[in-house]
Amino acid sequence: MPHIAPGNIESFTGRILDNVKSVKEEQLISGKFRFRPGDVVYGKINPQLGKYFYASVD
Repeated sequence: MPHIAPGNIESFTGRILDNVKSVKEEQLISGKFRFRPGDVVYGKINPQLGKYFYASVD
């Protein structure tokens, strides 16, 4: 699964940058932030940065 964090999202465009790593590569264990196609994913810390995207993958 990809791990998409605010640092992977271009501000105000929703474009996913090419620096995304997998959950395994990042050694993450929490699954509480899983998203599905059609979800709006956004960074709630510092919302003025405009970090959001519309999910097209699970």
